Amino acid sequence: MSSHKKIINTTKTSDRRAAAGTKATRYLHTNQELSIADDKKIDKSLQLLQDIKQASKSDWNPSHFRLFVGNLGQDVDEELLLRSLIKYPSVSKVQVPKDHKKGENKGYGFVSFSDPDDYLRCFKEMNGKYIGSKPVELKKAKSKEPATKKNRKR
Repeated sequence: MSSHKKIINTTKTSDRRAAAGTKATRYLHTNQELSIADDKKIDKSLQLLQDIKQASKSDWNPSHFRLFVGNLGQDVDEELLLRSLIKYPSVSKVQVPKDHKKGENKGYGFVSFSDPDDYLRCFKEMNGKYIGSKPVELKKAKSKEPATKKNRKR
């Protein structure tokens, strides 16, 4: 029997392993550890939140770039989603639909960007990162066509 030592690779890591390590907060976006130093960003985020509460689904600008944000935990609301993405200056709107019977979010949301560079940068940087208690899945949002007599399901 040979006495070989088992070698464990400690240099290569995935986000999952890094998130479970000592610097897990680097990968987690929560309200508890959030601080925004720039007053302009704070003012913008407060204005966006006011606009979100007063707006309807038809108010989405069709020329903006929209992301679908999937796998949201029940702790995520529009404010937390916006605060997690406020580093992208062209965020123009966020929405987290709620189940009216349960009062909880439906597990997904939408984010709109006026600048395609921020849209792509957000997709590359935030896909798989934790917002709240779960890692999010980002996809290009699909436009929903209004129901007409021809395409309505019976």
